[in-house]
Amino acid sequence: MKKRELELLKHHQELKDSLDISVKIAYQQVFKITVEDLIKKRNAPSNKVRQSFDDVLKYYLGEEDFKKIVIEQKPI
Repeated sequence: MKKRELELLKHHQELKDSLDISVKIAYQQVFKITVEDLIKKRNAPSNKVRQSFDDVLKYYLGEEDFKKIVIEQKPI
C-alpha cells in the first residue's frame, strides 16, 4: 500500500474509534425491553407460532407472571 492509503486507513480507524459509544444498560431494563418485544411479536396479527412465544415467555417470566403480564396485560 502507498503511504497515502495507509494514512487514510489510519485516519478512518481513528475516526471510527472516536465515534464508538459504550452504553451500559441495567439487566432489569434489558429484561423489560426483551419481554416487551416478545409480547409485541407474540400479539402481532401475522404471528403463526404464538405457542412458541408463549413457551419462551413462560420460561423467562414463570407461569404466574406470564398470566399477569401477557394474558391480563398488566405492566411489567
